[in-house]
Amino acid sequence: EKSLVLSTVKSSLPSFTNNGVTYNDIAKMFLSNGWTSAAGNTYQEGLRFSDKIAVTYNIGHGYAHSFLNGIRIYRYDGKKTKLIGERYFSNYWWNTSCADLETANLLAEYLESQCKVLRLGTPDRSYVRQLATSFVNETISNTKMLGM
Repeated sequence: EKSLVLSTVKSSLPSFTNNGVTYNDIAKMFLSNGWTSAAGNTYQEGLRFSDKIAVTYNIGHGYAHSFLNGIRIYRYDGKKTKLIGERYFSNYWWNTSCADLETANLLAEYLESQCKVLRLGTPDRSYVRQLATSFVNETISNTKMLGM
């Protein structure tokens, strides 16, 4: 089952097409092989996913610290992925709990905007934040289960 899920993710998210994707228990996500930019900076992508969303993290590795350069959140409609939110950062030191919080914030913004687009009125912000946090926690749990 794990290889079927990973092949589906790889076909849906092209940046994960290399064979070097491995699960990292400390980061609680799948990580791509690292690559070096023309400027000599090292990067890699992280991935977490559930049946509701997939989240990719662009992670930069500096001399003394790792950095969160960006987050992208996708939804999967059964055939393809659709980007529903992205945010880029400059000078944001990597911290797993902060990355989780930023992911939940980005997802909550998307959910709130969808309520407005669908003319459902203004949602209860605390409920939307709680729902977004539960989705993020579910992706962490699901990814960890698949990584084992």
